[in-house]
Amino acid sequence: MRPNPYARYKQMEVTTTDPLKLVVLLYDGAITALRRSIEHIEKKDYMAKYKELMRCHDIIWELMASLDKTRGGEVADNLSSLYTYMLGQIMEANNSLDVKIIEEVIALLDNLNEAWRELARRKGISDNSKPAGMVIGQSKEK
Repeated sequence: MRPNPYARYKQMEVTTTDPLKLVVLLYDGAITALRRSIEHIEKKDYMAKYKELMRCHDIIWELMASLDKTRGGEVADNLSSLYTYMLGQIMEANNSLDVKIIEEVIALLDNLNEAWRELARRKGISDNSKPAGMVIGQSKEK
């Protein structure tokens, strides 16, 4: 079986990307997955909804696992609490199909994402080098 060039490219992008940009990419992927889950709820495609919510869940879990609580101190502790809250909300939305819960998590992620984007801009890290359509957590499947 031939290696998937798309998968290899994504892996290379993740391993060579600045950590700040990677956080932004992860937030982008989580937000995209949540928006898709809303679309799937509206279409009553519950299996696709589940997959998108779990994609977002996995991204947030990865963000939480990457926190350095020793160096990050109170900020890392606060982010951990917020991520834990979001994970619970995602599970609740999966069970209840409540779009408002998903929209709340999107708003939280949007706020965090904008803060990380601003930090990256201040450090001179461009967030526009990502190829169009390339988002962490984005599936090639339609």
